Amino acid sequence: EILKLRDTIKSYGRAGKRNFEKGWYRNCLFLSGKQWIVYSQTRRRWQDWKSDKSYPKPVTNKFASTHRTLKSLIVQKEPRLIVKPSTDSDEDIATAKIGDLVTDVMTDESGLKQAREVGSSWFIGTGNVFFHNYYYTSSELGSVSIPLEQCKECQAVFSPDQIKSNTCPECGEKDSMAYAMDEGGQVQTVEYPKGRLKTESCSSFEMFFNQELEDFHDVNELVRSKVKPIEDLKNMFPHIKDQISEDGEQKGESELYVKSLAYVSQTGAADASSSSSSGLGEGKIPSAVIDYLVVKERPDYPQGILATIIGTEIAELTPLVQIYRNKEGVGFIPFVFAGCNRVSGKFWHKTPLDDVAPKQVQRNTLESLIELWAKTTASGKILEPEGINMDNLTGDPNQVVRYTPGVNGEKPELMHGNNVDQVLLAMIEMIDKEIEELGATFDVIKGQRPPGVDTYSGLALLEEKAVSGHNEMIKNWERANEEIAIQQLEIFRLHAIEPRKKNFELENGTWETKQFTNADLQGGLDISVEPGSTIPKSKALENATAIESFQKGLIDATDPKVRFKLLERLGQTDLASGADLDIKDAMKEWKEFIDSVPTAKEAEKEGEDMPEIHFKLRFREVIDNHLIHLSDHISRAKTDEFFALPLN
Repeated sequence: EILKLRDTIKSYGRAGKRNFEKGWYRNCLFLSGKQWIVYSQTRRRWQDWKSDKSYPKPVTNKFASTHRTLKSLIVQKEPRLIVKPSTDSDEDIATAKIGDLVTDVMTDESGLKQAREVGSSWFIGTGNVFFHNYYYTSSELGSVSIPLEQCKECQAVFSPDQIKSNTCPECGEKDSMAYAMDEGGQVQTVEYPKGRLKTESCSSFEMFFNQELEDFHDVNELVRSKVKPIEDLKNMFPHIKDQISEDGEQKGESELYVKSLAYVSQTGAADASSSSSSGLGEGKIPSAVIDYLVVKERPDYPQGILATIIGTEIAELTPLVQIYRNKEGVGFIPFVFAGCNRVSGKFWHKTPLDDVAPKQVQRNTLESLIELWAKTTASGKILEPEGINMDNLTGDPNQVVRYTPGVNGEKPELMHGNNVDQVLLAMIEMIDKEIEELGATFDVIKGQRPPGVDTYSGLALLEEKAVSGHNEMIKNWERANEEIAIQQLEIFRLHAIEPRKKNFELENGTWETKQFTNADLQGGLDISVEPGSTIPKSKALENATAIESFQKGLIDATDPKVRFKLLERLGQTDLASGADLDIKDAMKEWKEFIDSVPTAKEAEKEGEDMPEIHFKLRFREVIDNHLIHLSDHISRAKTDEFFALPLN
């Protein structure tokens, strides 16, 4: 039944995207520089365009240049996550206080930065990308001892992941949990294998589901098919290693496309079924298809399905809600979709490169014509009358050419060629401008100052125009990153039982270690991406903004900290004359002052007089940069942290 469900989903999923895969694969070939290709309707494959060997096939890859520019627009800056408590309850507020720590750890542990980099290429190249969030345990990661907890009322013992809001799951008594002790007075523990959060990007070739739905959130069942080396699969699932074989796999067009891309090059074959392109011939790596089946809760599967299938072998089968569920206990599909630009009535989005591709073909054709013209029509020809004998031309600039005149005195003549028509060169320039318009990849997005534009307002206007053409793409990318963080948090709530640690560099240059476990994540959190946080600002615009603000007096040039920030913005901190050291020293002085406060608090708690010596203060007449220290002290004296100090 599980295998039949897998096959059914893949069958209608494959049929729904067959026509789209044609364009996705073409875009991937174009990125590789493989652009002299045609589509065979009979074989349903892209293949090399056959022509005479003398016919030039130049490629000036404007397609790849546009891809790089658009990709930098979304990956140059990481999305800025905003973490807030869902309510004003103490539990939600306590969880929100470590929100930034949690999101940083999730990003690092899951490899999200790498997934974004890989995924952004699919996102821009094909217009669609998916992110697969999952949690795995392995003996290679080691194990961790987790203290058990016992209810003071009913004496029942539970592991920490079974306890919610410090309430006994057995009797319902709140705040009754304490460490479970053995007869020797030692804390009882249980060994758990360590696990890791992982995020992978998935191409559209790998995903199968009902594409008649326009919103991915409405998808209730899907299959991800991934081609992996057989040896890797046998190591992952040793209990069925004897049943894993290449002969048992059934690769469709989607799987062939994915495998062939690993071997496509500018000089190789374009046909996905050819051995030189796909590696399906000699020297291939034996591989098989591993299918990840996910089905949400429904009447016939009340807890959903999470299955890993290789060929006809079910390697893993688990209820979905046992592995992936939100705080309310509802299962979710651990995949996130991101699409570039929506097309009405369709699930699959399009990329600006879909419009650039025909222009790239047009440019290649013109460039080929120009090159052919230069080799034939533009070069001079020697007219040699019949009956005369002339030396062969060697191309040597000092060659003396001898010939025998004809009976009527005829001699060889040079016929000058025709220069390349300027209309063709003008058409090349026109196509380049059209490609820039279609991709909205103007100079200011590339970090270049357009000729004749020197003012901040002029640069800002051009950047706004350039970015506005990609608003939908940027918003969809930010929304996807928001959903990734939300899913990762729910996975961490359920599975991150061992402590997670992260070192932070403080503003004064010192380091601090913070940690948390899933027990600290039981409060409600709202996670969102700050709109526009991924949009990079060109260096030219940033510099123009800073200089113009300085010239208009909007920046206090007398404040040494502001001057240092300005030099930092302009990349000229070497002119700061040690101001960075003075700023860090002022921050260090503040930390020393704050760290001395607990001693004063203890004295106050015991009812003793609070001597001033408990607050560590230092003043170095000659060493300190007093302007910077004073500026720093004034700023900090206006913070909530300062007003909370026991100074009275």
